Amino acid sequence: MLTITELAQDKFKEYFQNQESTRPIRVFMFEGGCGGPSLQLALDDQKGEDEVFEVEGLTYLVDKDLLNRMGDIRVDFVDDGSRSGFSVSAANHTPAQCGSGCCC
Repeated sequence: MLTITELAQDKFKEYFQNQESTRPIRVFMFEGGCGGPSLQLALDDQKGEDEVFEVEGLTYLVDKDLLNRMGDIRVDFVDDGSRSGFSVSAANHTPAQCGSGCCC
C-alpha cells in the first residue's frame, strides 16, 4: 500500500502547476551513499513490473517487488523551518545511520 499525505500531495500539485505535462512519480530504492539504501522519489515512466496508484489526478509508481519487500510506504512532506522536502518511509525499512568516519 502507498500512502501520500495531504501536505505531500499538495506540494506535488503545486510543482506540476508550472509544468506543461504531469509525469508519474516513482518511489524507488537508491542503493548508493554512505548512509546505506534509502527510499527516494523521481519522475519516471511506467514499466510492466510497476504497481500503479492514482491519487487525486496524480500517478505514483512502485516496483511490485519493492512494494512486497518494504510493506506499507508513506510519502510525506517535512517543513521544520531549517529544512524542507519530501520524506519516504516504509514499514519494513530502517535507514542506516551514519557512524564514525562517515562521509555524510
